[in-house]
Amino acid sequence: MSDLGIQGIDHLALQLPSLEEGCRFFQQLLGLKLKRRVTFEGMQIVMLQAGKVELEMWQAPDGEDKPTRPPACGVDHIGLLVRDLDRVLAHLRQAGVPILTEVYEPTAGIREVIVQGPG
Repeated sequence: MSDLGIQGIDHLALQLPSLEEGCRFFQQLLGLKLKRRVTFEGMQIVMLQAGKVELEMWQAPDGEDKPTRPPACGVDHIGLLVRDLDRVLAHLRQAGVPILTEVYEPTAGIREVIVQGPG
């Protein structure tokens, strides 16, 4: 296959049971910056800047926890690159965010932890 000129990921889209909870988690707890808030087809959509990638979020109708568009598959997780994992982890613990794993190294020199996000 020839080079199609794909340069990277532009954005990730999340449908959440609560848009405000998503904003609280990603903006207030993790410090992502609001890029824009728009209304599209009657839905409030929030775009946050996460480094070079945008995070697009909207609320499921009536706070449902299932995607409105088939298939019911979607993003399993979002991996964030941080300067100081221990500092971010302490901040999330203090805020009461559930920490699902201990810090681990899947590859030498790469430290990860899994936390519960909104929804």
